[in-house]
Amino acid sequence: MDDMHMIRPSARYLMVRMISTILILDTIYALIILVSLSSNLQSTYGTSLIIGLLFLHSIKFIFLVFLLSDIVIRFLSVRYYITKHHLIIGSGIVHNEEKTYELNQLKSVSVYQDWVGKRFNYGSIHLIFTAPSYTEEFSLTNVASPQKAAQELEKFLGEDQMPVSRSSR
Repeated sequence: MDDMHMIRPSARYLMVRMISTILILDTIYALIILVSLSSNLQSTYGTSLIIGLLFLHSIKFIFLVFLLSDIVIRFLSVRYYITKHHLIIGSGIVHNEEKTYELNQLKSVSVYQDWVGKRFNYGSIHLIFTAPSYTEEFSLTNVASPQKAAQELEKFLGEDQMPVSRSSR
């Protein structure tokens, strides 16, 4: 098989998403607890309040597990490969799909990193593929070291194509 170069998804992106999800969910949970406790300051804490807080905590835990599972599954289900002549984009865990693009039809490569992406070295690579009466634009998202991956892809640009541009918001 052709030499293959894998463009890895960013584990740092995964960590940032997981930490922000936990922070947001725990903040909402803490606010609900504070509101429920402040409304019951005059009364004594009874069994019903303790059972209610345990129920609320269980619901928070279930939401957290589902949200974090979704983030991890999305992270694990995307794969990008560069061969000598193709870009292969794989997706899915149970139902695998692969889409293949001819690298000789690559016309433009650009890198986008937001503020957090620059700090943790991940970003998106925007690609434009063209052929006679056909143009397709898409992004390779949450790529680790996007400048390095863009340089790998830039090798396939012809002399008349646009070089890699770096952008940020």
